Amino acid sequence: MKLMKTGATSAMVLSLLVEGATTTLAAGTEGGAVNSKGTVSFEPSKTPTDPVDPTDPTDPIDPTDPVEPGTDGPLSLDFAPNLNFDMNEISTKDETYNAKLVEVKDGENTREVPNFVQVTDKRGTNAGWTLEVKQNGQFKNDATLNKELIGAQISLTKTYATSTSVAEKPTVNTQIDLDPTGASLKVMSAAKDAGAGTWLASFGKDNTEAEKAITLSVPGKTVKDAVAYDTTLTWTLTDTPDNGTVAPKL
Repeated sequence: MKLMKTGATSAMVLSLLVEGATTTLAAGTEGGAVNSKGTVSFEPSKTPTDPVDPTDPTDPIDPTDPVEPGTDGPLSLDFAPNLNFDMNEISTKDETYNAKLVEVKDGENTREVPNFVQVTDKRGTNAGWTLEVKQNGQFKNDATLNKELIGAQISLTKTYATSTSVAEKPTVNTQIDLDPTGASLKVMSAAKDAGAGTWLASFGKDNTEAEKAITLSVPGKTVKDAVAYDTTLTWTLTDTPDNGTVAPKL
């Protein structure tokens, strides 16, 4: 009986030794995990940004009407429209004239999009910015008898901020009544941490609304000669965030 017990005990010990050896061998052949990392860096961009369609900011456009080139640099004013109030009959009544839409090339054809102003912020600082506009004097023609359209006023309304950017939206001024004496008015402004990427202030969300979004009102009592009158607008982009202050021009 003792021999049998001893034999059983020896067999048990041998079994445990074999199991232990198997466990040790398995642990010694396991793999492991090592972490690595990917890195990408960015710097402010100086590449100019072309105008895009205000109704579809993924679509680049080519306006047919020559305009002053946009500004360079990481914070840029890419496009500002010429305002064309077309040919109109002389009237002795108070009249309101609508600005024509922006005509753009579409292959061999042309089409129209709402008037818009385009800003791009590729600084990578999220510092914010402000866009303003001012009118440099009344509509005039120095070559005629009645040289000035007394009391004429441009209004820009129905303003929308559009973009493909997922950054926080800038704010827009939805009613801009220009002052011919040259006072600057906000058009669109981004607070700190807002306005990164390309943003458009579109006057009208579509062509139908845009047709009446920018107007010129002229009093009936103002004498109009059969000539063209014109004025200029200055659109100014500054690197100051939307905090109510006026920053120096870039």
